[in-house]
Amino acid sequence: MSSETKKQWNRGWEISADKREWFREKSIDSAQRKKQALSKTKSFSNEKIRKPKQDNSALMPTLSANGIDSVSLFSGCGGLDLGFERCGYRHLLSVDILDICGDTIQTNRPNWFVKSGQINGNVQNIAWKNLDLNRKNDFLIVHGGPPCQPFSTSGRQLGKSDERDMVPEFFRCVTDLKPDAFCMENVPALGNKKFSPYLDQFLKIKPKYYVRIFKMFAPLFGVPQRRERLFIVGFRDKNVFSRFKVPVPTHNISNFVNMSKTLKKYVKFYKGMDQSSLPHTYGMREAIGLNLSYEDNLSPTFRSGFTGPRNSTSILNGASSQKVFKNMGIWGNGIAPTISDALNFPTPDGTVRLATQDCAVVQGFPQDWQFKGAVYQVIGQIGNSVAPPVAYQVARSIKLALHQ
Repeated sequence: MSSETKKQWNRGWEISADKREWFREKSIDSAQRKKQALSKTKSFSNEKIRKPKQDNSALMPTLSANGIDSVSLFSGCGGLDLGFERCGYRHLLSVDILDICGDTIQTNRPNWFVKSGQINGNVQNIAWKNLDLNRKNDFLIVHGGPPCQPFSTSGRQLGKSDERDMVPEFFRCVTDLKPDAFCMENVPALGNKKFSPYLDQFLKIKPKYYVRIFKMFAPLFGVPQRRERLFIVGFRDKNVFSRFKVPVPTHNISNFVNMSKTLKKYVKFYKGMDQSSLPHTYGMREAIGLNLSYEDNLSPTFRSGFTGPRNSTSILNGASSQKVFKNMGIWGNGIAPTISDALNFPTPDGTVRLATQDCAVVQGFPQDWQFKGAVYQVIGQIGNSVAPPVAYQVARSIKLALHQ
């Protein structure tokens, strides 16, 4: 990173004395409430500990083997990997630069081939042409979500000048492995005019791929979170490409669309569809097993706990997200390791504190998916991940195109 880029990057973390004092007061207040919680002897029976109503496994029915091998880059905690696996793809490899992400995937799938860490998990170090992937199927797909920070509107949008930009590495893998299809996920901003010339150069790789770029909105597929993501799907065969269809909604969000301009634009996806035949997406409270004594709503988009100079246990960006949580009676300033810990931790306004399990449910992970690491690492993995039910629907559409 150049000295000028470093200056630009560091300026993003300059804060005023008042803001620094605000952080200090919040830290002191949190420590006092944590001490109060630890001093309690109150325990909670299984009956009193809330259980989620949301069944994310039901959003991703396990399909039989489909004859397609898959390679996963920037795998994180396995959001894309899980969605593709449940759609019948045969997993060959997961790669991530963070050891903790490798630990999470290996814990859940001990038989998978996983490369993680600063050396083994750095895609820049992998010679794809020389890698033995133990392929067994006729078809191969490469999928992954390169780091989004270089393009995100919540960052400095340095693009290719950001040392975290790994889009070139994703397409180097595609060029070397020459898969039948690829699927890349990122923030919607990567598809904006600002980055279109940059992205276009990679979409002209050889061998030629026929490409479809589209956005997916998680609530349309049963995930109770306002999470929008860009997908870029490419096929080597033009006939296969012509058969690919962008996934259509599986759920009805008509009870939420009037609450936000962001949601209204997605009504167009329902054109020609019988909305009444689709199940409603749960609001966040109902999804995690809370009563409806407060208004229910979709969760704001979770941020990553890895973001920024502090190991934060907050999952929200901005005052508007805090307001949405408060209106739902949910505490927005920190996550507890377990539901029991959350119940024991007093909030100053009587709202409900969330646990890491709640965050996983709202992101679309099945209840049996285990996350490794400290709280900030767990919510960091969750906030960075693709919602598995969304990945599942994209995987299903790719499978139908290849096999039709």
